[in-house]
Amino acid sequence: LPGNIQPFNRAAIFARVNGYVKSWDHDIGSPVKSGQALATIDAPDLDQQLSQAKATLASVKANEQIATLTANRNNILLQKQIVAQQLADQTTADATAKEAVVDANEANVRQLEAMQSFKTLAAPFDGVVTARNVEIGQLINSGGGSGQALFEVSDLHRVRIFVQVPQSFSAGLAPGMKATFEMPQYPGVQFDATLSHVSKAI
Repeated sequence: LPGNIQPFNRAAIFARVNGYVKSWDHDIGSPVKSGQALATIDAPDLDQQLSQAKATLASVKANEQIATLTANRNNILLQKQIVAQQLADQTTADATAKEAVVDANEANVRQLEAMQSFKTLAAPFDGVVTARNVEIGQLINSGGGSGQALFEVSDLHRVRIFVQVPQSFSAGLAPGMKATFEMPQYPGVQFDATLSHVSKAI
């Protein structure tokens, strides 16, 4: 029976950030390890967003610090009955609100820093580069909804073979059965295989 041989694992690598290809390190046929860099993207827009977010964070932290100092001073003065309870409550609430603003801006900075890590495209597992669709200077748009994958990495240490079995043979199939297969590029050589799954679709 004819079968379709596919890699044990195969992953299409798309970009998560917009930018330009700064460099690529591995071509078709290159073996790669998990986490190894395939290409680097220059993302000036993202860099500017991160710089702006860090500047905003510094500003709101300064506002939060002065609000906290003011609230602490008013609470001390309140104990000495120098300021009204209303003023102390207002400054305490203002300090709490500014703390929340700081937390929100810190989360924004962390998100952008996480996006920065996506400027490097990395291999998801040990394997071989089986497709490369990038060139230096090429404009990159994030996401995998449209366009070609930038790289494809295949894990070839094992393969999957998909076989369409005639219905008359299907009743005798069970996972764990042994089989052999041949490949045209290796005439006369037989390879061992094990039946791992049966779709049970007739």
